[in-house]
Amino acid sequence: MFHGYEIQFRDIRKRLNEIGSKSQTTDKFQDDVISFILDNSDKGDVVIEVGCYRGGLSTTLAYTCKILGYPLFLVDKSQKHLEITRSTVRYFGFNDVEYFLGTFADFVEQNSLDQQPLSVIIDGNHRYEFVMEDIRSLRRLDKSPYAVIFHDFSLRSLAVLDIAVDKAIFDSMSVSVPVQFIGVQIDENNTFMPTKSCPDEEKNIYWEMPGSEGAIIRLQDIPDW
Repeated sequence: MFHGYEIQFRDIRKRLNEIGSKSQTTDKFQDDVISFILDNSDKGDVVIEVGCYRGGLSTTLAYTCKILGYPLFLVDKSQKHLEITRSTVRYFGFNDVEYFLGTFADFVEQNSLDQQPLSVIIDGNHRYEFVMEDIRSLRRLDKSPYAVIFHDFSLRSLAVLDIAVDKAIFDSMSVSVPVQFIGVQIDENNTFMPTKSCPDEEKNIYWEMPGSEGAIIRLQDIPDW
């Protein structure tokens, strides 16, 4: 799955947990993202992550890009989270990383990419209007990414009514867009992800059922993209 780098990735994950920067994504989601990037390394030359939090997934992406010799761009509108991410990534010695403070729209407006993104991982604000803006920003990139990866695809909130990554995707791209579901799948066999009938009341969240933690969309599959 990891092209011979399984031990290294699992060691990074273990150390991230020890220093308090464990990714908020599941191990399954991380595994699927890593595998997708490594398996499609000929489809682009750079990776972009939007929304970093404490740098858990960012560090894993930094190592993935190091293997491939790709630069990594990390985008977050929170200076606090971006600095924590910078510290976490540098703790592991990964230096071929560019940090951008601002929204994805700001990044697109202020940066001209010479290389085609293999993937853009979007894990920022999950409210419908903000996901729609991130997708509009994808269209404005100088070079169209091979694929876009979304986290929290089927997530809902008890406190914020318009958390709807999936709805924003289908409204902006088409209800028939081919979607590759990744990460944990939320169905009757799932025993640990909160659902509407049994929500996480501390975080005020739950997952639609059936649903998916994440999704990959190859933009070449969208007519007139």
